[in-house]
Formats: sequence, C-alpha cells, structure tokens
Amino acid sequence: MDFTSDEAIEFVKLNVGVVQMFRTSINPYYLGLKMFEAIEERYNNPIEEMNRSGVDSGAGREKIFEVREMESDSSFLRNYLHKDLVMREDMYLFQKQDKDCKTVDKGWEQVRDQLVRMGVNGAGE
Repeated sequence: MDFTSDEAIEFVKLNVGVVQMFRTSINPYYLGLKMFEAIEERYNNPIEEMNRSGVDSGAGREKIFEVREMESDSSFLRNYLHKDLVMREDMYLFQKQDKDCKTVDKGWEQVRDQLVRMGVNGAGE
C-alpha cells in the first residue's frame, strides 16, 4: 500500500492504539498478534520433531493463514497459546481482594484455560 507520510503516521497511531498491552486486562488484539507472531516464528524455524512430522522451514506465513481459516477463537487459544508466550508476556490470573488485586495463579495452562472459558470477546472485561 502506498501511503502519504501523513497517512502513514495516522496508520501507526491507530495500530498502536489497537494492539497495545494492558497490565490488568487482556487486549485480545494484542494477544492475537503475539500468538500469530509466535506461530510464524515456530513454523519458520521448526524444531526437529516438527521437521520429522513434515513441517518445512519457512512455513510460518502459510501456517498463519491456515490457522486463521480453520480455528475458532477458543480453539485458537486452546491450540496455540503456549507456555513460552504466557511467560514472556507475564500473564497471570488475579482476583480483586478488597481494594487490591492479588495474583492467584501464574500457571500457563490455567491462564490459557481461563481465557478459553471467558471467550475472547469477554477477555478484556
């Protein structure tokens, strides 16, 4: 796409506003972007086990389009939100206790499962 410099600046401002990370809630656009980036990285540079199962190096972009076509929001989270991303993004479960928020679980599977239960549309609420 060809943008004027003013249009490019406006695009960057809008994009940053949509995909910013929040400390105490989930921005589903940010999380989805990070998950797709992780998929692309994993399939561009597959580990030995993936190679043995037929995954070729450089297949990241192709895998992204496959996932977009085949997965629902909840199956996308269930199948592609992995431990490394949960840890890297410092995701955890918390509860409001009195006036404070307390971390109640940092286990990546519990975080993933809670997001699946909440549904992507309710995750930021």
